[in-house]
Amino acid sequence: MKPGGVLVVGVVLGLLGGLIYAWFIQPVSYVDTYPPLLEAPFRQDWIRMTAWAYAQDGNWERAKLRLRDLSSKEIQEVTLEVLDEAVAAGKPEAMLRRLASMAMAYGAAGPGVAIYAGVTEV
Repeated sequence: MKPGGVLVVGVVLGLLGGLIYAWFIQPVSYVDTYPPLLEAPFRQDWIRMTAWAYAQDGNWERAKLRLRDLSSKEIQEVTLEVLDEAVAAGKPEAMLRRLASMAMAYGAAGPGVAIYAGVTEV
């Protein structure tokens, strides 16, 4: 075999071996990823968990930090859903007020926000 042919075969085998190793033997696994890089259902879960945590502890700075780079529209939608779930579940009024104030802070509006955040217009 010619030296050029050996080089080509070596490069092809090396690339093939690298792909097999990277895809099957030790594929990339993401850990400690950045919330905006998550897929939509997982981002929504992140927002939902943050809203429930804020409803429990009332730590606004921590909630803002957790949601800082996510879209306000997505935060509005999910916090309104969480507020509706909390109302339906009969959660304490203090939690409902915190959830409503969080939704209002991100520009959400709705009946739950109007009732529990003390807004006079919807």
